[in-house]
Amino acid sequence: MADAAKLLHEARASVRTVRESLLDPSPAALTQSWPHLQSAIDALRRLQPVLADRSQPTDALRSAAAALHRDVRLLAALLDSAVRFASGWSGCLSARIAGYTPGGVSALPTGARRQVSIEG
Repeated sequence: MADAAKLLHEARASVRTVRESLLDPSPAALTQSWPHLQSAIDALRRLQPVLADRSQPTDALRSAAAALHRDVRLLAALLDSAVRFASGWSGCLSARIAGYTPGGVSALPTGARRQVSIEG
């Protein structure tokens, strides 16, 4: 039982670290969050046999594990959304810098002309 409590404590610490890193969802923060989230997921997996043994866990342990599981699923969804957002935003910026809209159409007004002068 003490091992289960220790696993829960470690997993909660990992979840807290990920949650705090999401306050600044920079690419570096997102990248650094994945190992912490994976650590929490691994702790939950190690807890499953203890939770499945009806003679072992208390109701408090079961409810704490269920709450942790919900937190991990929520953080995983948030991180996945943040990565998709950052990837999409990067594509939009790249297209804009290159002179195109995200749809691949030239960002120049239809009447605008580009002119190249070459002097030899």
